[in-house]
Amino acid sequence: MNIEITARHFDLTPELREHVENEIKRLTKYFDNIISSEAILDVEKYRQSAEIKIRVYKEVITAKSDSDDMYASIEMAIDKIKAQ
Repeated sequence: MNIEITARHFDLTPELREHVENEIKRLTKYFDNIISSEAILDVEKYRQSAEIKIRVYKEVITAKSDSDDMYASIEMAIDKIKAQ
């Protein structure tokens, strides 16, 4: 599975990259044939947002979440994808 991570307005740390990759890989429990995935992480002043897109056979599943903590934003976006 191809995982593309984009960081906007901040430097992506190796720890955060690993966290995103691990969370996306865990989605294989919920979706059988994930073709590729993309995570767009953005920081604007006090708002930190995470948008995650996964491509499964014939559809794209997208979720976005904002909070004051990037790890929390990632977790909330992953939870939204699990619920779809």
